[in-house]
Amino acid sequence: MKQTDLVLNYLKHNKGITSADAFYKLGIAHLPRRVLDLAEAGHEVKKVTEYGVNEHSGEQTHWIRYFISQTPTALQGASND
Repeated sequence: MKQTDLVLNYLKHNKGITSADAFYKLGIAHLPRRVLDLAEAGHEVKKVTEYGVNEHSGEQTHWIRYFISQTPTALQGASND
């Protein structure tokens, strides 16, 4: 299975994905590239910056969580209305 397929499947069955999720759960080191691949294939992917505290250092940090909004099939169905 291609990495983009792994990410797409993960997005369809979970509440978003972060780079840490992609690396530790899917073995994907560069999530933004896979997200771009999905966007180029017609998927509408949204991103949200989340903030928190690093549990090791106690410092403020942030990360990106990606969500899928629509698949190409949903987009095609919308244009037929």
